[in-house]
Amino acid sequence: MDLEKLYAESIKNAQCAYAYHKAVFDDNGAMTDYIFLDVNKAFEEITGLKKENIIGRRFVRDIIGDKVHGSSWAKTYGRVFSENKKIEFEEYSEENRKYFSVRAFPTEKNRFVSLVIDKTFEKKLQEIFKYLIDNMGDHIDYDSIAKFACDISGADYAAFNLFDKNGLDFTTVSIQGVNNKFKNVSKFLGFDIVGKRWPYDPIKEERTKGRDITFFESLYDLSENKIPKEIALHIQNAFKISVVAVAKIRKDGKDLGDFTLIFKKGNILKNEELFLLFLSQLGLFIEKNRLAAELSANQKMFYALAEYAPVGFLSCNTKGSITYANKRLIELMGSPSFEVTQKINLLEFVNLRECGFSEKLEECMAQDKVIEYEFPYKSIWGRFNWLKAYFTPVRENGLVAGSNIVLDDITEKKMSEYDLKEKVFRDPLTKTYNRHALDNKLPDRINEMKIKGLISCIALLDIDNFKDINDNFGHKAGDCVLKYLTTRIKKELREDDLLIRTGGDEFLIYLHNIRDVKNASKFIGRIFEKISGSYRLINENDQPYKLDVRCSIGASFFPRDGESVESLMAKADAALYKAKKNGKSNYFIEY
Repeated sequence: MDLEKLYAESIKNAQCAYAYHKAVFDDNGAMTDYIFLDVNKAFEEITGLKKENIIGRRFVRDIIGDKVHGSSWAKTYGRVFSENKKIEFEEYSEENRKYFSVRAFPTEKNRFVSLVIDKTFEKKLQEIFKYLIDNMGDHIDYDSIAKFACDISGADYAAFNLFDKNGLDFTTVSIQGVNNKFKNVSKFLGFDIVGKRWPYDPIKEERTKGRDITFFESLYDLSENKIPKEIALHIQNAFKISVVAVAKIRKDGKDLGDFTLIFKKGNILKNEELFLLFLSQLGLFIEKNRLAAELSANQKMFYALAEYAPVGFLSCNTKGSITYANKRLIELMGSPSFEVTQKINLLEFVNLRECGFSEKLEECMAQDKVIEYEFPYKSIWGRFNWLKAYFTPVRENGLVAGSNIVLDDITEKKMSEYDLKEKVFRDPLTKTYNRHALDNKLPDRINEMKIKGLISCIALLDIDNFKDINDNFGHKAGDCVLKYLTTRIKKELREDDLLIRTGGDEFLIYLHNIRDVKNASKFIGRIFEKISGSYRLINENDQPYKLDVRCSIGASFFPRDGESVESLMAKADAALYKAKKNGKSNYFIEY
């Protein structure tokens, strides 16, 4: 598989959603729309937009129904060009019922790449956890819970039913949907569903037995034993209802209630994994509220909810002492036990202070506010993760008494983003960095030298008479020379050094922390010797032949010759000119 196909396959199968766009501007130079040039599978899955329906089409004009919202996307993306840099933002899609985290960056003239991550799971999970934690032991707000069911599942309407203690009869305690139309129409028809107690239905029980979610073809198919046919069909037709589902709320195998989810034509169940988690946690919530109303919200969260959470969870007091950590948190840290973990003080531990965790925790409690924070962390037990933390202050008697912290492992997402970004910055022929590295990686290296007061070197290299190689032996031979040359250079470079292809046969070599100019002279001299000489190639008839390859190199030094990429390259280019002026096949370093 060649590099182009490998690159395309990597993007196609990446977990991070990828889209490649062409910007559309108005006469004033403002971006007003964008055209889809390519998307991967993850983009189709996350957004619901099929590749065959959007490629070559404009988003605002041809695709999105809500033109105002579409124009907002285009305006936001326009910052990529107006600010000429990577941008990051979050957006909620009403059509998809999803939260998106978006990163976008320019690639070439009028073109940009967007990387989209579905944040619905963690956003809704945080919202659900906060609601259940804050309301544990209190009166259950049935309408809020039914609204959660609508929002998460994508249903147009949701009826929340609670079983009696006998587990057979049940009562509809809430109906939620667009403007509560369903509830209002049911009253208009003289059949008020909210508050109605329903007797045990053995037929429904048999059809839903053993399943978390059961789908029915119509409202009447579900309610034929409970609601008069005329009313059911009237509601079904009036609201263009198609699929209906029953989602059970259980705790330890016992049915506590269910949701009747009603979908209009064309709509389907969304966020199924998150919805199933919501059902399981809701069952725990309902059961605990019934059995332990005297417990406080925090106590209930600790013993009933957090232990089963798929994310790390810990609590601390205002002094930073850990009061609780769930199993997932112990796994994320690689800790042998809760008792060992508890010995760490979250405000004083050096590793946590260095990564910024302690500072955010202090801010959360001091300012009594919720904070989100991403950071890389290696625990003292050797476990490395990229983590996203949600700090929530805990109040007792009106005062902040500590913090609850949710930790989500985002390592896989971060690595996917990094790998995809690296591919964008790589030259497909030589696998060296391309010119984008001049604006993104090289300035960071130089800034590090400035902070530490160290010396680095930039060397510009081009191949002497490279045009003659292409003209006399063909572009295939020229490509082989470039690949062999860069392979030889890479073997001489260290981890923090860089090799950037800046043009056809032109390269920039960055040497990190060279200590002094003489060291660089030896290093460049060694590279010059390695890349100058005979290159063994194979022609189209599989016959070997040799090419004599010579190069010229000019170097400059930070901070002696400048402190910016532009000034250092200008000095190195002047040195390269002197090397060529003296007969080529040489390198020039000014002491």
